[in-house]
Amino acid sequence: MKLFKKLAYGASVAALAAMAPVAAVHAQQTASQVRGTVVDQTGAPVGNASVTIIHIPTSTVSVASTSANGNFAASGLRVGGPYRITVDAPGYEGDLVDNLSLAPGANPPIRASLRLIENVETIVVSGTAGQSISLNNGAGSSFNAQDILNQPSFNRDLISTLVRDPLANSTGAIGNLSVAGTNPRFNAFVIDGISQSDDFGLSTSTYATNRSPLSLDTVEAVSVVATDYSVFTSGFTGGLVNVVTRGGTNEFSGTLSYYRSGDDYQSNTAFGRYIPSDAFTEEEYGFTLGGPIIRDRLFFFVGYENFETARPVAPSNVDAGQGYQPGFHEALRGLIQSGLGVDVGPRPDVATIPVTAERYFARIDWNITDDHRLTLSYQDVQETDTNTSNGNNFSSVWYDTPRQVTAYNAHLYSNWTSNFSTTLRIGYKEANPGQNCRGGEVGEIRVVLTPENVAGTPLEGLVNIPAGGSRTILGGCDRSRAYNEFSDERLVVYGQGDYIWGDHVISFGGEYNNYAFYNLFLQDGRGQFNFQGANAVNDIATGTANVVFRSAPSGNAVDAATFVDYTTWSAFVQDQWQMTPDLELTFGLRYQRFEDNLGLPDRPDFDLAYGAANRRSLDGLDILMPRFGFRWDALSRTTVSGGFGLFAGGDPNVWFGNNYLPQNFSVSGLFTGVDPRNVPQPLLDQVAASDLTTPAPVDVISPSFDVPSTWRGNVTVQHEFDLDFGGFNLGRDYLIEVQALYGSIHRGYSWRNLAQTERGLPVGVAPDGRPVYTNILAYNQQAGENIQNAIELYNVNDGDSWVYSVSLANEFDNGLGFYVSYAYQDVDMIASGASSVSVSNFHNQLSVDRNNQTAGRSVFETRHSFGINLSYEAELFGDLRSRFDVFGNIRSGQPVSYTFSVNQLNPLFGLDSVQSPSSTDLLYIPLESDPNVVYAPGFDQAVFNQFVADAGLTRGQIVDRNSANAPWQQLWNLRFQQDLPFASFGVERFRNNRATFVIDIENFPNLLNNEWGRSYNSRGGNFGNLPVVTADLVRTGDPTFRRLNSRASATPSNANPASLVYDANFDPAIVCATAGACQYRYNSFNPNQTTGVESVGNSLYKIRLGLRYEF
Repeated sequence: MKLFKKLAYGASVAALAAMAPVAAVHAQQTASQVRGTVVDQTGAPVGNASVTIIHIPTSTVSVASTSANGNFAASGLRVGGPYRITVDAPGYEGDLVDNLSLAPGANPPIRASLRLIENVETIVVSGTAGQSISLNNGAGSSFNAQDILNQPSFNRDLISTLVRDPLANSTGAIGNLSVAGTNPRFNAFVIDGISQSDDFGLSTSTYATNRSPLSLDTVEAVSVVATDYSVFTSGFTGGLVNVVTRGGTNEFSGTLSYYRSGDDYQSNTAFGRYIPSDAFTEEEYGFTLGGPIIRDRLFFFVGYENFETARPVAPSNVDAGQGYQPGFHEALRGLIQSGLGVDVGPRPDVATIPVTAERYFARIDWNITDDHRLTLSYQDVQETDTNTSNGNNFSSVWYDTPRQVTAYNAHLYSNWTSNFSTTLRIGYKEANPGQNCRGGEVGEIRVVLTPENVAGTPLEGLVNIPAGGSRTILGGCDRSRAYNEFSDERLVVYGQGDYIWGDHVISFGGEYNNYAFYNLFLQDGRGQFNFQGANAVNDIATGTANVVFRSAPSGNAVDAATFVDYTTWSAFVQDQWQMTPDLELTFGLRYQRFEDNLGLPDRPDFDLAYGAANRRSLDGLDILMPRFGFRWDALSRTTVSGGFGLFAGGDPNVWFGNNYLPQNFSVSGLFTGVDPRNVPQPLLDQVAASDLTTPAPVDVISPSFDVPSTWRGNVTVQHEFDLDFGGFNLGRDYLIEVQALYGSIHRGYSWRNLAQTERGLPVGVAPDGRPVYTNILAYNQQAGENIQNAIELYNVNDGDSWVYSVSLANEFDNGLGFYVSYAYQDVDMIASGASSVSVSNFHNQLSVDRNNQTAGRSVFETRHSFGINLSYEAELFGDLRSRFDVFGNIRSGQPVSYTFSVNQLNPLFGLDSVQSPSSTDLLYIPLESDPNVVYAPGFDQAVFNQFVADAGLTRGQIVDRNSANAPWQQLWNLRFQQDLPFASFGVERFRNNRATFVIDIENFPNLLNNEWGRSYNSRGGNFGNLPVVTADLVRTGDPTFRRLNSRASATPSNANPASLVYDANFDPAIVCATAGACQYRYNSFNPNQTTGVESVGNSLYKIRLGLRYEF
């Protein structure tokens, strides 16, 4: 009779599992892999040993055999556990590893040591489990269901758990995550092997939904990685978040939960002042249930969660600050209804906006035979909300934002022989986000009010507008929602084979990944009706408006939609070689190729101006990505791992999709008697008569464009140690991790305007040497030309990063635990890519020359970040469990750049054909006596000089990009869990049930003291620009200091909404032919532009109460 002794799964691993994040595993894998080595008492390998792996909850059994070198591996295992692994070899005493929990993909190796039966009188079994670093050797962390349950999270957001990894940072907003200082748009979010990111890329959230797309109670494990050197991973150059869902077992089990918050549960004091809040209630409730359909063979698991709140909005609070008096909006509403025959809706003082989110999940696990396992899952998320953020406008401009994401997955895991196994995965996901305008079929009504045009009208006395100022009010359907429809879908078919050959695990396979989207975004598709100028209010009565209209030449809005359908074909091969019992090497190659299934739409206007060869589609793009990883168990308690590889994917598809936009035309004209429900017929006729060779703005992909990719490599050292000094014992099994991560952009993104560089227009030189481009908008009118923007997406290979981190963790027998970390980032990149619109990405590049970008400090960099996790668990009330968890993050603020302040009337360094310039031109810091700069009489040089000194800026040069920082940020959250009595209701069979009272407190320092917990946002916004100086270019030696500007200031009117005057004698692109030909004239300085601005909402404590029942 064989005897088995229980082998504890490594005290170091078990003790720290609740505190230290486990180094991440194969990030896109949905099953687990176990491997290890079997040796005898002398260290010699034991071949032909039988290794039996049992998933205790389902009694699922997998069997593997050791090679001649004692190595074994098994894949396709269910994530989680617990598992029991038994080892049996003829002539040896058996071995057993018990209570083992598996993360997705490869897990730390197991080393089993057997003794010959005839050599032992008393049976002794010894063995070790690997350190928590996993075999994929990458940088990141993995968390199990218990980690997620204990992590403080006011919004029940998965990201709240992921930010425990020192490489991960978040603003605290739902879904916000930056990994290793990269753009959140480059992240990938995968559930059971299928991407559920915002694939199109309109937002910076990790999710395609507004809230977490899964109930936390349906998650078995989640990981976040910056690198993963297996060839199975793809689709990210930022971070990759991989979620594996829960399945049913042989025992019926589940949860019931209810959470509540509202205005009575949050602070009303921050920054020393009272913060009013309207009444609201927030509730979230749900359940999960899992169990056997056929014991040991067929299992089910289902989950449901519903979130409901009534979000209060108070437009009257905004109106009062803008000078609008009670009765103003109703008076203007009446004028519009009387003159134009449409009702633009009320402007309520207070409104309540319903916000809902329903999450459904179902999964079936079928052990078809002992060698074949099938998993099927279904997921559906339905959300509703309303966007009310459009300034001082009427409620007809508000738009509803329903959203639905549905996903289906099937996984088949097969063991064909003891040496060969396969994985087949099919996944499908579709998303349907809506932007439904409440204005219906009414075009946008835009009224621009000034003190002059309000005087003598019914609006006089109802709005206070400063002299020279204006107020803009919108009604009807917002111009960007007139035609705004989107849907996308993704189909993935994945196959992988694993063959064990001696000390090698040879993996190979391929993937078919089809992505398609439909995007109809037609601004002014229902017309924009402008009332502005001296008679704007009176013009409403007569219906006299300047109308702007955009459409496809056919007049059918659908013909302006973008259709994109492309397939990525992948093939991969990998060798996982157990070179010695202590050293493992992994080598792999992954090849990907794009196939465009529809092709580019015709753009004869671009072909005529630039040549058809100067644009391309995605078709034929390909990339070969080599990967290398290693793991070395250097000492019994020390592991070194790392690797190097090329990564690609995770790119916002909207950046590619912009280049597939069909040609459409924008026309305008002055009309009387307009009806905002109908575009004037002359404009419809004008669009219908458009010549397709007539230039229109266009986005293109450079013909030399290649697949964007980044090289990354890391080295990680993990070491366990004790602080036991005999009579002075500070604890055993501390775990320290030191890590270095390097990244280098191989092919990155940037944007340039071919209209400024390829049409032969003059380019001047500013006093500091940067280029000054022609004002195309003014030039077109003067020269009778029609040069339009041609924004080109092209590759750059500049920008690298270094990220260093160190962490320390332990969990003590008395219930105390801690995990502390520090990370340092030094990240350079080219373009921030913070917009979904090409021309916006072009304009908002912080630069000296935005048409020829160089790398600079990334706006997403977090230079310093400290993470603190503290926990304490004990039975404070009888035998009832009490648990406290605290998470704190202290980090340096967002990088900020000092820039010039520019506008359409004074673009300073040039203007393109359609859009106002952005204030992203880096500021020149003059010498105290600088021949390049003169000062206007109102410029306060003393205050400016003090600013330069305080900021530590170098004189006589352009400031470095992102050389300043917003204030430091802190985030402190608390979770308290208290088990309640009577969870069993006195029934013996319910004795293991648990009822728990849960309190989550976000920003709990503000609860302790209303002066604590203050938070600040960057004043630089998403692009990080902080305009502080308004300046002109003037001719050197010109005693009049006349501004060089090809766009003259004029008061817009309905008849002349964009007054232009072009004079080549005052065009800086011509006059400033050399650096010495012109000077800057600094006109004004804004000394109040601090880098940070108060974040009131994040500075208030918020409490959420919950009840949770587990059975």
